[in-house]
Amino acid sequence: MTKTINITLILFSIFFFAGCSSNIDKHKFSGIKAAARAIDEAVKDTTLAYSQFGELLQKLTDEIARTKAVVSTKEEKSLLNSCEELLAIYQDSNTLWEYKVASSQYGWIPSGRIYMDAKVRTIAVKYQLPAESHVIELTNHHWESISTESIRVIWEKAHDKLKKIRF
Repeated sequence: MTKTINITLILFSIFFFAGCSSNIDKHKFSGIKAAARAIDEAVKDTTLAYSQFGELLQKLTDEIARTKAVVSTKEEKSLLNSCEELLAIYQDSNTLWEYKVASSQYGWIPSGRIYMDAKVRTIAVKYQLPAESHVIELTNHHWESISTESIRVIWEKAHDKLKKIRF
């Protein structure tokens, strides 16, 4: 009797754990994981250069493209989608950084501010970044800006997203 119970428990355990096994080949995602973690670590450094960030972002983009070609299961596609969402967050921060560099070239844009055009406004709305209104008195031109610290706010969102991704 106990032999039957033991065999039943063993078979149940095998079927249970086989049903719970992941349909994700973690090896396929190792490049994405490494590239994403490299960016996450790099943005903590206040001396990170725009060009260095661009190189890291390109590495993540390349790894996602490489992995996209080899995913096969529904679970792998879902994980890849999460990685693409992470990439989109980093791309948004890259756009703001690009505008930060451009904004610094104009004396009428206060230091520490990013001029808000339609593209920046879309990002500001997406991440609920506070805007500041300005007026150029000579021309009475009204415009808005966001803080350059908004880039770090987006990096925090990326960090939170990365923590939720289960490679």
